[in-house]
Amino acid sequence: MAEANQGQQPDEELTVPRAALNKMIKELLPHTRVANDARELILNCCTEFIHLIASEANEVCNKQTKKTISPDHVLSALERLGYAAYLDDCRSVLQECKTEAVRRRKKSHRLENLGIPEEELLRQQEALFEEVCMVVYHAFFKILCSTLLNYYTQIRLCTVYL
Repeated sequence: MAEANQGQQPDEELTVPRAALNKMIKELLPHTRVANDARELILNCCTEFIHLIASEANEVCNKQTKKTISPDHVLSALERLGYAAYLDDCRSVLQECKTEAVRRRKKSHRLENLGIPEEELLRQQEALFEEVCMVVYHAFFKILCSTLLNYYTQIRLCTVYL
């Protein structure tokens, strides 16, 4: 029996993260103090609701002989369970998520969209590294010369007083 549960978490660990729940409560009820027992109850209700929707979406998915639950399966599950009033809000959130995913994908390919070949980018990077090395070298050289000049001046002053 333990072998069957390998790789799976016990039901106690399959919950909404407490930090996320606390953040939602704080955003929705900014001027209200919520007792720990109430937070625990909300956490359990959220977990149970997610299990209910996921189970129903899985049934919809299986009826369509699909292997992966899609957003449409979740929306169908909400409707089948009597939560049709929330479908417009869910579709709106789904669209926001898709838009954000596209934005992130575009942002991650920013270098590809520059139109500059990779070889040229590498050449520019090497030139910048050389420039930085020269700046650091000159700064180090100035500090070294200044330090040596100070030591030389101190030695000269010491020999004058002797």
